[in-house]
Amino acid sequence: QAILAPPLGLPQDPARAAAARRPTQQHRPRTPCCCRGTRAMGNCCGNRPEDQADKDEKFGNGSKDLSEGPAAKTRGCTDIVWIPIFAAAWVLFLIVTFAGMLNGNPSKLYSPRDFSGAYCGVEENWNNGPNLVNTPTLSFTMNVTSTVELLMKQAVCSAPAAKVLTEGNSFFDPLLETQEERDAYLCNCCIQPCGGCDASIAVEDFTDATALVDTMQAKLAELTDFSNAASLFSTGGANADMFSTSAFWEEATKYFNLVCVTDCSVDYTTIDGATDPRTFTYSPPKDNNLYAVWNTLLKAPSSNTMATDVSQLLNSSFTFQALPISMCPYDPQFCVPFPGVQYTELQGSSLYCTFDFAGEVVDAIGDVAASALESIGVTSITSAGVTELGKMAGDFLSAIDAFIIVSVLAFIIGIVFLVVLRFTIGICVWIAIVISILMFILGGAFIFTLSIQCSDAGLLETGIQTSVAIAIAGTTAVSQTITGEEVSEECTGDCQDYRGVQHYSKNGLSCVTWDDPSRTRM
Repeated sequence: QAILAPPLGLPQDPARAAAARRPTQQHRPRTPCCCRGTRAMGNCCGNRPEDQADKDEKFGNGSKDLSEGPAAKTRGCTDIVWIPIFAAAWVLFLIVTFAGMLNGNPSKLYSPRDFSGAYCGVEENWNNGPNLVNTPTLSFTMNVTSTVELLMKQAVCSAPAAKVLTEGNSFFDPLLETQEERDAYLCNCCIQPCGGCDASIAVEDFTDATALVDTMQAKLAELTDFSNAASLFSTGGANADMFSTSAFWEEATKYFNLVCVTDCSVDYTTIDGATDPRTFTYSPPKDNNLYAVWNTLLKAPSSNTMATDVSQLLNSSFTFQALPISMCPYDPQFCVPFPGVQYTELQGSSLYCTFDFAGEVVDAIGDVAASALESIGVTSITSAGVTELGKMAGDFLSAIDAFIIVSVLAFIIGIVFLVVLRFTIGICVWIAIVISILMFILGGAFIFTLSIQCSDAGLLETGIQTSVAIAIAGTTAVSQTITGEEVSEECTGDCQDYRGVQHYSKNGLSCVTWDDPSRTRM
């Protein structure tokens, strides 16, 4: 409250002036309301002096000055020691990166992989794989084993072959000598019912050897003679029941190998101009139930005229032409081109090839059929990868209960570990310190032992000898210090004149005197 002064020139009342000079209860200094309790909203009493000082320190010239931003001149770095450590970590990271670039092969991140997992266009592959540095493109060749397996069974399990193997005639005994071998053959060919046979082989049988040879030679000629490529996929060809239908292309992954070649132009037509073509003679895999029977027919005695036709068929009709190693750097069995099938670059990539029928095949089966079969083949190859991913997802879903249980247990164990660590951190630190010290001590002892190890002594033996030597030397030194005498440890020859204080051998064995009858010479 203000007391108005009288207008200038007017006399003042003395009593009133004295009252104005005398302090009253109303005008006495009052403690700010904020000091009596909680500050009210809106800062009812104004800023406290300490608040103003803190504000001045932050936005003035104090040590907390932020008026020029957090990087003001008055501010500096803390924990500077971590700056070189951080820089060293980056240097180490760069070193590891450059080492990986120099010693590794980044192209493996995008290079295609063949049937064995080797990388196309890479010189050194895992598990001593093939050198594929000159073959960067992934293409297809015939999987001879899968393609010919049905034809092999048709020949080996035919009636003429079965007669040669199990029956014979009045002049020749059956090639399978024991009844056990014959029963196994008849079971594997599903000629007679057995536990390992669900149904008979769905192929044409033959009444005589001549019909067998003529039919099988016609079928195999379409696979081995590239001039017959057009008829291989034709409905009028010898193999119409197998290769002219969509069923064959729906299982393209079964009948084709993924291999690395020089480019997508490598196919069955390439062999004609090759300077170093190869050949591959088919034989069933050794784990095939008919492998032994195949070899029996293949090596049938020439004197056995009953087996001549079948034996010659197997020896002459199952030889395939293979691509030269410069175009297909694998064993010949993986480099047999599929007749009538050519390849073109997959759209958007020069490293992958896709199916493309040869012109002669298109002329034989028509444009529409050729396009449809090509599409089916591509879809089959693509769906194989999708199926594999789906299988992985299915396996995960099958085991999801195990994943959940393991995750919950891991969480519980982690929480328990943290709680236990909270109360035992001191013990853990001291244990770590003690173990570190022991490691230094044991490491030093190990290195010292290695430094004095003899060439013909083992590490354990050297350690024992060193421990014995240290113990005896220490005991002797203490004893001589107490007694004040010095004893010579010298001896000559076999040390019969030794008069020292040593009573243990280098391996810690107790010694006896030379005249002791129980002693044994070491």
